[in-house]
Amino acid sequence: MRRRSTAAPSGSTARVPGSSKPAAAPAKPRRRTHQDDFKPYIIRVLQEVGGEREAELVMLELEERMAEVLREGDREVGPTGEVRWRTAVRWARKELADDGFLVAPRPGVWQLTDRGAELPADALD
Repeated sequence: MRRRSTAAPSGSTARVPGSSKPAAAPAKPRRRTHQDDFKPYIIRVLQEVGGEREAELVMLELEERMAEVLREGDREVGPTGEVRWRTAVRWARKELADDGFLVAPRPGVWQLTDRGAELPADALD
């Protein structure tokens, strides 16, 4: 006995009722934390330690603080050989630097600018 397919006929797409637009596919849950989600944590960590810290120490603090926030995909090793959440943190740090909130006064050190030091803790949430 042959099963009947409940899918739309080949070549057709589901439509939004009352519209000629195709229905949007349901959003997939994110496998990884978005890099923007790391920004307030980076700012808070640096504010709490006086505005400057070695990057590796910031990473260790973020790993501890965000343990319950990080997703399964964050803990995978990416193509660069680095765990994905650390790569996302580096991109977030770069964007914060591009926006004038922090600088790297020397290799391996992150420092808040005056603008970053004055940023309210919830401004990037």
